[in-house]
Amino acid sequence: NNYQVIVVADDGNGGADTQAMTVTVNADATAPAAPSVDLLASSDTGASDADDITSDTTPTIRVTLDQSGAAATIAVAGDVVRLFEGASQVGSATLAAGDISNGFVDITSNALSANNLSFTATLTDISNNLSNPSAALAVTLDAVLPGVAITSSVTANIINATVYPVA
Repeated sequence: NNYQVIVVADDGNGGADTQAMTVTVNADATAPAAPSVDLLASSDTGASDADDITSDTTPTIRVTLDQSGAAATIAVAGDVVRLFEGASQVGSATLAAGDISNGFVDITSNALSANNLSFTATLTDISNNLSNPSAALAVTLDAVLPGVAITSSVTANIINATVYPVA
């Protein structure tokens, strides 16, 4: 957009000088690239550290920045990453220079209840342009410890015990 700026300088004694100039302002209207999300191995307490099953009620999600696009779509310090579980925001981070260098930011979510969860993240740049959400990450939060049932019988002074998991 082009704007005309008029500057009037007044010397306080009745003398004034007027200058006009045209200024071009290019507003940033380009949304940043969508990030991606993954459960950190340290929060993944399932059978492997990559099965996206956890008992951690405040799991840490790594939000990876897509820095491969045009200069107008890459993340910069001051941009804000928001972490969602479903439609609810459960964490956020304002990017610092180190996050940009690393290409990611780790966000620990607010406390969550046991459930099948779906995490996404968005990036809002300093011009308030909002990225598309990341692809959803399905995580199972199983914060209930398994129960155990024990049955026993005594025959000829020998105790026979069987341990059964309780679902």
